[in-house]
Amino acid sequence: QKEEQKEDNFIHQIRRFISKEDLSAKIETCRQFCSKNSLFPLYHYTDVKTANEIMLNGFKVSSHSHKTNGIGGSGGIYFSIKNPTCYDLDNKLYDEQIIIDFYGSGALEDYKGQHKVDVCIVYAMD
Repeated sequence: QKEEQKEDNFIHQIRRFISKEDLSAKIETCRQFCSKNSLFPLYHYTDVKTANEIMLNGFKVSSHSHKTNGIGGSGGIYFSIKNPTCYDLDNKLYDEQIIIDFYGSGALEDYKGQHKVDVCIVYAMD
């Protein structure tokens, strides 16, 4: 099932990827879209429930702060410049690599195995 719409610079998309080639092709399509429109792609990793809420209501600033390298974080909305294909998709530590890069190593124990980075939302920024 695929659902898309463009609203300002926010591209909504819900899609299940069945292969790393499929994922790589979609990331490349997003990068080409951004390049063509002078936009910069940012990546937001989250869980399925939160992704659905974002699709319905947009991003909301979180009051929950994430630990960053063992110390308290500042809350807010987290984005990465690294897309999923920047990580070794075949590595069993794939999720852990994203958690460390996205939230900091201090969040690893809290988030490991919790499916907190199962979804990647691409945000196209001016």
